[in-house]
Amino acid sequence: MISSQTTKNVYTGNGAVDTYAYGFKIFSDDDLEVAVRDAAGVRTLLTKTTHYSVTGAGVATGGNVALVNGAFDWIDGDGDLKSGYGIVIRRNRTVVQATDLRNQGAYFPEDIEDQLDKIDMDILTLKELVDRAVKLPEKLTSSDFNPLLPNDILSLAGRVPIYNALGTGWDTGPTVDQISAAQGYATAAGVSASQSAASAAAALASQVAAALSETNAAASAAAAAASAVAAAGANNMSGTRAAPNSITALGGITPPVGQYRNVMFVQGDSAPVDVSANPRIAAGTVIGQELILIGRSDANTVTLQNGQGLSMNGDIVLDEDNVIRFIWDGTNWTEMSRRK
Repeated sequence: MISSQTTKNVYTGNGAVDTYAYGFKIFSDDDLEVAVRDAAGVRTLLTKTTHYSVTGAGVATGGNVALVNGAFDWIDGDGDLKSGYGIVIRRNRTVVQATDLRNQGAYFPEDIEDQLDKIDMDILTLKELVDRAVKLPEKLTSSDFNPLLPNDILSLAGRVPIYNALGTGWDTGPTVDQISAAQGYATAAGVSASQSAASAAAALASQVAAALSETNAAASAAAAAASAVAAAGANNMSGTRAAPNSITALGGITPPVGQYRNVMFVQGDSAPVDVSANPRIAAGTVIGQELILIGRSDANTVTLQNGQGLSMNGDIVLDEDNVIRFIWDGTNWTEMSRRK
C-alpha cells in the first residue's frame, strides 16, 4: 500500500549532520537518487556506496541515507554535510515489470500488491517531474501554441528562444552577445538624449543670462553653470578637419574616450597607412561608448580591417570625408554604420 504522495525530501546542510531521512517506501536501495547542490547551484549526482549508504528498503515509512566521510567537496572534516550545500533524496526507480504470473501457477496477492505499489510509485515520480515542468496554461492546447523547440536547437549555442511572430510557438532569438551589445546601444542612446537636452537647456540659460543685467550675480552664475552643462554634453573631439591626427601602422588609433560620443579626424602619417596594430583601435572604457572616425586625405588614407579589436562589415579605406561609426561592446569596437 502507498499511502503518501511524498517522493522526495530536501535538506540544507549545517555542518553538523551526516544522516538524512527519506519518508517514503522503496523496494531496493537502488530506487533512490541522491544529489547535492552547492551555493552556486552546481548539482552533483552521488553514487551509492562511494558517497552514501541506504537503510530502510521495504519499510513503508522509509529510512535513512548516510553520507560517506571522504575527501568530497560537500563533506567537512567531521564527515557532515557542509553549510551552504543542499541535499535532495528522491525516489527514482528503474521502470521494469519483473513479476511473471503463469496460467494455473501459484497466485500470491502480495506479489500483485507489490506490483501495484511500484506502478503507483512510478506515477508519483512522473507527477512530481510534471509539476516542476514548464506547461501551457489550461485554456491553451498544442494547436494554440506549439511547445516544441526549433529543430536546429543543437546548432544554436549562445542563442535564446523567443515567441515567433504569430505567438504560436518558439523561434530562434538573438545571441547573448547581441543582447549585451543592445544594452550598450540603449545606454548610449539614453546618454545621447540627455546630452541633447542638456545642450538645449544650456542654450536657453545663456539667452536668459544675456537678457539680464551683466551685474546680476545670479544670472552670471546661471550662465556659468549652463556652459558647464553644455560642455559635458558636447562631442569629445580629437583633431580637426584642418589638423587631423596622423596615424601609423603599428601605432594604431587611440581615440578620445572621455565621453560617450567621441569624434576623431584621421589621416595616414605622410603616406597611405594600413593599420596593423593590435588592437587596431585602443579599447574603450565604458560599454556603449561611440567613436566616429572621419578620414581627411585622399593621398594619406587610413585602412582598417576586421579583427584585432574591430568587428566590422568588411575593410574600409578612410580617405577624405569618408566616415565610419563604432560602438564599444566591452570587447570590440563594433561597426554601426559607414558613409562615403
